[in-house]
Amino acid sequence: MKNILLTLIILIVNSCRFEQNNEVDLCATFDEIDAKIMALMDEIQVKHKERPSFS
Repeated sequence: MKNILLTLIILIVNSCRFEQNNEVDLCATFDEIDAKIMALMDEIQVKHKERPSFS
């Protein structure tokens, strides 16, 4: 999961460098997506901690 997140961050940084002249603000779009991913990851961690273990 961390590798996927790291890959997404690398793609965001590279696209922001090369797409600066584009009319669409890709950096802002990727920032929004990144924030949503981080929020979902936090939500999953909270749900996982609350669930009782059956071991």
